Amino acid sequence: MGTHMWGHAHHGVVPDFITIGKPAGNGQPIGVVITRPEILNHFTSIAPIFSTFGGNNVSCAAGLAVLDVIRDEKLVQNASSTGAYLKHGLSRLMDRHELIGDVRGTGLALGIELVHDRLTRRPAPGEAKRIIGLVRDQGVLIGIEGQFGNILKIRPPVTLTSHQADIAIAAIDIALGQVRHAA
Repeated sequence: MGTHMWGHAHHGVVPDFITIGKPAGNGQPIGVVITRPEILNHFTSIAPIFSTFGGNNVSCAAGLAVLDVIRDEKLVQNASSTGAYLKHGLSRLMDRHELIGDVRGTGLALGIELVHDRLTRRPAPGEAKRIIGLVRDQGVLIGIEGQFGNILKIRPPVTLTSHQADIAIAAIDIALGQVRHAA
């Protein structure tokens, strides 16, 4: 999320457990549980922990390599700076597209709220669905989130560059224009 290694730290939360999966191995199968020693000791005093593939050396090495790359390539800092750049570019689209009610998020975890009316905030889920298809046709993948299905979810890889962010901004701009002209 740009300011911290873990999203919970951005919100000032100290969890009892952190669980992560696929991204931890960058394609190598791995699942991770992170907890404090006193919590783990309690569980192991009640019953042994067993996993068929637990402690797989190759997967563990891949997980450690991922952490090394995140540190060495300063990817948390990249998420912060490139995320701010992307958010600024997306926010500027509000001047041209009334369909955008808000752009929010932090780092590279961003959302664009689509609304029919900025005052009433009436959600625009149909437009969101059309836009993700139009953006996909331009080679950019985004998703939909939110209770009403009207939030364009933008969560690119932490290696995103400002040039790649410009490509995404342009694709979303074009798609918003196509939806507006079709209305």
